[in-house]
Amino acid sequence: MRMRVGRGPLAAALFYCVALFPILGFVPWSLMNMTPVQDHYQYVACMGPFLIFVAAFEKYVPRLFSRRIISYGAFALLILLPSAIFAQQHARLYQDRETLFHENYLRYPQANMVANHYALGLMNKQQYPQAYLLMERVTQQQPLDAKNWRFKAQLLWRLNRLQEACDAYEKTITLTKAYEPVSAERDAETLYQYGSLLLQMNCPDKALDVLRQANDLTNGKIPEIQKALEQAQAHTGKEARP
Repeated sequence: MRMRVGRGPLAAALFYCVALFPILGFVPWSLMNMTPVQDHYQYVACMGPFLIFVAAFEKYVPRLFSRRIISYGAFALLILLPSAIFAQQHARLYQDRETLFHENYLRYPQANMVANHYALGLMNKQQYPQAYLLMERVTQQQPLDAKNWRFKAQLLWRLNRLQEACDAYEKTITLTKAYEPVSAERDAETLYQYGSLLLQMNCPDKALDVLRQANDLTNGKIPEIQKALEQAQAHTGKEARP
């Protein structure tokens, strides 16, 4: 077969088959369990048929024209120009998180992972009400996922719904079963945000306890946490623990 079609087309066909294996489930890969990921990954496999078409074009078109320059000019117009246009259109999907996941969310509105990323993209564009509606649904469907409650708390804070944000942070802390070294920085960030919110709500005593936990998790290495802790100590008149 290699002698008949050439090594290039054969390699392109094999690449296409191999690239399809994760999508079809032959190769176990956790991300392939998510349909939106499959939708994006299939573009990689599509390079195989595209290369086969290019090889066929390069081989047979010169036979239809007496001058090779005409055939390669046609190649440039029919292949490169449309490819550049399509590539530009597709590249626009990746300009930011909100644009990328907007179409995915329209296709898979019940996929919580997609809704989560889409909400984060909306929050990055300061579209807090729309992002909150998404996270409200996600937390209803996954009420035991701490990271969803943390995200919801951040949105409530930005919407100036402070007491509800406090409740969401409390829920986040409750669902965080144990503080582990692997997630220490993320957990400390959650406690820091909660402590800062408590300071804003004029609850310095509770903020001091929360910020002490955040400081302990990071061994006092995060300047922002140290500064917030000093503010809480100044409001309460309590000194730092030895």
